[in-house]
Order: sequence, then structure tokens, then C-alpha cells
Amino acid sequence: MLVAVGCGKTEVKKLHKEILIGDYELKVEGVLYRLVFLGDGSYEVYKNGEKEKGSKHWKIEGGEVHVFSPETGDLPFFKARKNTDGSLTRIAPDSAKELHYSKIK
Repeated sequence: MLVAVGCGKTEVKKLHKEILIGDYELKVEGVLYRLVFLGDGSYEVYKNGEKEKGSKHWKIEGGEVHVFSPETGDLPFFKARKNTDGSLTRIAPDSAKELHYSKIK
């Protein structure tokens, strides 16, 4: 079942890790970010092709993807929803600026 949301995107209602795993890209102010979500609950970040260091993890909670970084500890760095077109939409902490990560793999 799907739920309609803003910007013409539809959200995946039943989110599970198998449909989340993969590579996503976002370009902001000339910087290309790639997030690689892995099956073990970790993820990698690449900024303009360079891998960033540090242990990072993600989890699914309440139908949203909660993305954590070493700097945020037990608080999510950001939250996102998975869309039926395969993309991710960043919805928090700054939901006034929805950012869309395109699914590439």
C-alpha cells in the first residue's frame, strides 16, 4: 500500500532493509554526495568520490530511515523516507529543505 506525499513523490509504506540497500546520490552546491547503505546496517559516505572516514550506521524505525553518524551518537544525523521511484527524501532535521537522493544502484 502506498501513501501520497508532497512534491509528486509517493512513499513506500512498508519499508524493509532489502529495498533500502544500495547507492544513492545527491548534488548540493557543486558537491556530489554518495551514500551506500549496506546490509549489515552500516553505510559509507563519499564526497566527490572520496570516501569519508568513521563508523556510521542506519536503522528503520517507524517507517523512516534513521541515519546516524559518530558526531550525533544516539540521535539521528538525519531521517529520510523511501519513495516508490527508488529515491530517498531527507525529511529531518531540516524538513523545510527536502533533499532527494537518487537511487543509482
